Amino acid sequence: MASQNPWMQKPARGEPQPSDDGLVVDSATLAVADRVVLRELSLHVPLGETHVIFGPNGAGKTTLLAGLMGMPHVKIVWGDIRWRGASLLGFDITERVRRGLAMAFQRPPAVSGITLRRLTELILSNNGNGNAGAPPPPEEVQQRIFTLAERLDVLDLLDRDVNAGFSGGETKRSEIFQVALQNPQLVLLDEPESGVDVVNMDRIGRMIRSLLQRDERPGNRTVTGLIITHSGYILNYVNADCGHVLADGRIICSGNARDVFEHIHEHGFEACAQCPPCQVAERLRRRRES
Repeated sequence: MASQNPWMQKPARGEPQPSDDGLVVDSATLAVADRVVLRELSLHVPLGETHVIFGPNGAGKTTLLAGLMGMPHVKIVWGDIRWRGASLLGFDITERVRRGLAMAFQRPPAVSGITLRRLTELILSNNGNGNAGAPPPPEEVQQRIFTLAERLDVLDLLDRDVNAGFSGGETKRSEIFQVALQNPQLVLLDEPESGVDVVNMDRIGRMIRSLLQRDERPGNRTVTGLIITHSGYILNYVNADCGHVLADGRIICSGNARDVFEHIHEHGFEACAQCPPCQVAERLRRRRES
C-alpha cells in the first residue's frame, strides 16, 4: 500500500506547531477559479522581519497575499499556512484579522457616504482588530485617531469619504493608516508604491517604515512584514531583511533584498533561473525530470 502524502493530513485548525515562528508557507498550492496559480510554494518570514517579493506580471504575487489573508476566491488545495505556529487553514478573514493579520490592497475601492474618520471610529470601537472586550471611551478613540493620523500624516484625509476622489498617493496613505489602526502583528502590503508620485512616495515610505518598526533594533521589533513590490522603490525606505523572486508558481530565488533587486534591474527576471548561487537552474531541471 502506497504511503499517504503527509499533506493529506493537515494540522488541526489553530493547532500550534512548536518548530515554527513567524509566517510559514509550507509547500502550499493555491488556486483561483480551479486554476492552479502557485504550486508547492514555501516561504518563511521570521517574527519581526520584513521580506519583499519580486516577480513578473502574472506570477501570482497578489494571489499569495490574498491566500494568506483568507480571501474566499483563493483556495489552498495543498500544503499549509501557519502564523506563529498555528495553522490558518479554515479561518476566514475576520478570524485572521483577530490573529493579527492586516493587508493593504494595491487598488482599494472608494466608499462613498462614510468618512475616513468615521471608518476609523468603527475600527477602534472594535479594539482595532475585532477582539472581544469593552470598547474604549469616545474621547480615547478621538485621541488615538488624532495621534496616529498626525504621526502618519493623514490629518487632511480624515473628513473626506474613504478613497472617494483620492489621488493614488492619498489612497495609499489612507490604506496604510487603516492597517496601522488594526494594531497588526503581520502586515501584508501589495505594491504600496504603485500609482504614487514622488512626493507621496516619500510620505508613504516613511509611514511604512514606522508601521514595520524598521527604526527599532531588530530584537525589539514585534511586527512582521511581507511586501509585494514591482518597482523596488520601497527599498529606499524599508531596509528589508530578505528578498524573494516569485516566478513559475514558486519562490525561485532568495537573498539580500537590495542585491536581488539590482540583479533583476540589470538582467531581468529570466536571469534568476541562471543564477548559480541560488541553484535555481538545477531545481528547475530536477522538476522537469520528475
